[in-house]
Amino acid sequence: APEIILGLPFCEAIDMWSLGCVIAELFLGWPLYPGALEYDQIRYISQTQGLPGEHLLNTGTKTARFFCKESDSPYAAWRLK
Repeated sequence: APEIILGLPFCEAIDMWSLGCVIAELFLGWPLYPGALEYDQIRYISQTQGLPGEHLLNTGTKTARFFCKESDSPYAAWRLK
């Protein structure tokens, strides 16, 4: 789940995300978000679901590993590295 990759606190939503991914993989026969590295998984998630919410990116302890903040933008905008 994106919350795990970004280093956010655990909650029930992570269980639902995991269940949905497992069901989709069983139905389709391949993983929705393949990748051996966390970066690959967050990249696939961002491409298919859009970037995680700004509040999630601002509070994630591992956000800086995968995203950078664009300083030239008039608004604080996160971008995948």
